[in-house]
Amino acid sequence: MNENYLENYLLDTQLIKIVRAAGALALKEQQNLKVMLKADGSDVTNGDLAVSHYLTVELLKLYPNYEIFSEEDSEKIPVEDQVIVIDPIDGTKSYKNKEHTWSILIAFMSGHSPKVGVVYQPTLNRLYWAKPGLGAYLLEGDNEPVKLSAKKSLPKKGIYSLTNFGELEFLQSLGISADRMYSASLKIMEVASGRYDLYPNFQKGCSLWDLLAPELILTEAGGSMIYENKFLFNYTSPRVSLKFLAAGPNINPNEISNLFGPIFP
Repeated sequence: MNENYLENYLLDTQLIKIVRAAGALALKEQQNLKVMLKADGSDVTNGDLAVSHYLTVELLKLYPNYEIFSEEDSEKIPVEDQVIVIDPIDGTKSYKNKEHTWSILIAFMSGHSPKVGVVYQPTLNRLYWAKPGLGAYLLEGDNEPVKLSAKKSLPKKGIYSLTNFGELEFLQSLGISADRMYSASLKIMEVASGRYDLYPNFQKGCSLWDLLAPELILTEAGGSMIYENKFLFNYTSPRVSLKFLAAGPNINPNEISNLFGPIFP
């Protein structure tokens, strides 16, 4: 891996080391898994908490001018413009089941705009990242970074969640074959990588932590996120209760709307 290339154009190598170390910590904690309930009734594991703490400490050492906003410490509402938004483990069900489809998400924010987005899949050592105007990239192991393109050859293919909220029927109505997978962020990465054309999410259950880094990576790869209504950015209420599509450039939203009525059922 050409470290000068990364340092000069894309991503600080110290940040890569921290993110990969967080992934190693998550895998270690997974070997002695403990599952607890959060106040909202959702699951949290020792891995979520350990990774959140580690990233908070290490990222503040490297970027002392930033505040941290972590899903596992969300009562600390940022008051400044420079914020690092963290989802320690996106795809907790997959993490609990010791599957591949979970990831660590980090977005560096300036105001309401992401300046760096990172999605790291520890089990496969895949690190996706993007900066505005510089494109999106994938780093696997010690290989050279590969620039991502959401452009995909026909036929069109879709991907949807295991907890199907009508997404499969929507894709079938478009004549698009589909696969199922955990983790919203990794499904968006599948679109950004050009393996799939369309990921509909009708659950209305995502949050800022889930979407900021993946959306930047997708858009820099040539895709787009299409929300049913305006995305209202709010750290105090980070839930994003909107249906959305993650679409590659082969998908024309206007054509979908013209052929099948409103995009969102």
